[in-house]
Amino acid sequence: MDFGDLNQHDTNCNNVACGPTAATNSFVFLQNMYPAIYDMNLVPHIPGGTMYQDEVDVANELSNIMHTCNLCNPGAGGTYIEDFIAGKQAYMNMVAPNMTVFAAQMNFAWRPTDPDGNNVGPKPAYVMDNTVPTSQFIASQINAGEDVEIFLAGDIDHYVTLFDFTFDTTAHTGQIGYIDPDTGNIGFSNITGQDASGYLEVAYGTNSEVIAHAVAESPVPEPATWLCAAAGLAAIIIRRQMRATS
Repeated sequence: MDFGDLNQHDTNCNNVACGPTAATNSFVFLQNMYPAIYDMNLVPHIPGGTMYQDEVDVANELSNIMHTCNLCNPGAGGTYIEDFIAGKQAYMNMVAPNMTVFAAQMNFAWRPTDPDGNNVGPKPAYVMDNTVPTSQFIASQINAGEDVEIFLAGDIDHYVTLFDFTFDTTAHTGQIGYIDPDTGNIGFSNITGQDASGYLEVAYGTNSEVIAHAVAESPVPEPATWLCAAAGLAAIIIRRQMRATS
C-alpha cells in the first residue's frame, strides 16, 4: 500500500474529519516511501489490531490536535487551515522529531488564534500566506516525492491527499488524482480553468471548487528533485505511481 485508505466516516469526527483523515493517509505514504526515516512512527501499529484501526487511531488523535470536532462549536465542525498546518507539524515533530521539512501556501493571512479561540501560534516561516497555491508549487512538491494535501473551497470545503497532478499552463486545464477521505478510495477530478486571481478551478463531482490551500511535507534531507515546474514550460505533468490500497 502506498497511501492510506482511511474513510473519514470511520473516525470520531466522521463527517467533518476530512483534514485529519487526509493527513493520516499521507502518513502511510511517507512511511512506505521513506521507511529508513519514519519506520512505523507516523502510524504506529498497535499489537492485536489491524493497520486500518491504526489509521483510525491516528486520525482521532489528529482531530484532537487540530480541534476538528469543535470548529465554530456547536456548528458543523471541520479543520481550519492554520490548525491543519500547525497540528500536522506538531504531531510529526512529536513522533518523529526533526525528520521533516514543511511547506505551504494559503490564500489568506495566517490567524494566530483560530475563529474558535484556539491558540494556533505565530505563522511558521515556511508558510506562504496571502498566496494562491500555484501549479508550479504543487507540481514541484509532488515531483520531489513529498506528501501533499490540498484544500478545496467552493460548493463544499474538503481536504484531499494528492498523488497525481497535471496542468497545461497554456490551456489552463488539467487533472488531479487523490485519495478522497470521504471514501478512502482513489479519485480524479478535472482542473477546468484558472480564474483571474490565479485560483485553479476544480470540478469535484458536481461541485465547483478552487484549490485554496496546499500543504507539503518531506523527510530530512529532502529527496532529490527534478524541477519540471520551471517558468516557461507549456505543461506541468506529474504522476506518482499508485497501487491499490487494501
